[in-house]
Amino acid sequence: MPASFPAWRIVTLQDQWSRFVEDVPAHEPPVLSRVHFDEWGERYLDSDSDSRAREPTGVKTPLGPLSEIVKAWHGQLAYDPARVAAPVAIIRGEWDSLMRDDDARWLFDAFAGSPIKRDIKIGRGTHLMHLEAMRLALWQESLVFLRGEDAASAIGEV
Repeated sequence: MPASFPAWRIVTLQDQWSRFVEDVPAHEPPVLSRVHFDEWGERYLDSDSDSRAREPTGVKTPLGPLSEIVKAWHGQLAYDPARVAAPVAIIRGEWDSLMRDDDARWLFDAFAGSPIKRDIKIGRGTHLMHLEAMRLALWQESLVFLRGEDAASAIGEV
């Protein structure tokens, strides 16, 4: 049985910076510049009007998503992937430590009822790719999928 979690935690800018750099291999250049992070960090702190009144400064963040991730790792999904009848895209970064290859393979196979499935891995990306250098590739892959631009070849209607 997965552990239970408190409802909230305080996430500091140092916590966030650690998240951005922890999955990037040591021999690789950063995927987010410190200048961009510092600018983003100010907006992040602005998202919680009490963030700067705390010591240390940080944003009060709900732990529900983390709780759901841990439950999923223990086989307790909030839904049954086999019942999903819509097209599915799993888009992830090469260095994503939360969605590893074996996790993606399991999830891909579990979407047994989906008529179109994609497992797309983007190089030089982590789990936070939407804020990183490879975000344009993430957006492009998402748009291709959402527009159904590759759907015909997926079901043999070339």
